[in-house]
Amino acid sequence: MSTHAALDCIVMAGSVMLGFHAFDKKRVIARWARMSFVIFGVVGTITGFVGFAWDLGWIILTSEGCRLLGNSLIMGRGALVGLLIPLLLSQQFMREKKENQPADSDPEA
Repeated sequence: MSTHAALDCIVMAGSVMLGFHAFDKKRVIARWARMSFVIFGVVGTITGFVGFAWDLGWIILTSEGCRLLGNSLIMGRGALVGLLIPLLLSQQFMREKKENQPADSDPEA
């Protein structure tokens, strides 16, 4: 397996993990961040799988098709970086877990 194929597998696995991070009910995450996690998961899984299949030779294209597919993968990976930077800067990854407190209990009493 080539280095590119291994990196594509890592991108797929990481994208799936981050995509499911949006559905974690134990953390308080902003709505825009949840959508970003889901879009990241979908786009990352697709670009990772297509890149993996292309690296292993499962996709045979003409030279023009190879150029178009390569450019599409570059744009998809650029979109992933563009989605990841705001999530990192807003610290949506490090949100604290919700604590289960009854509504009528006073924590200071």
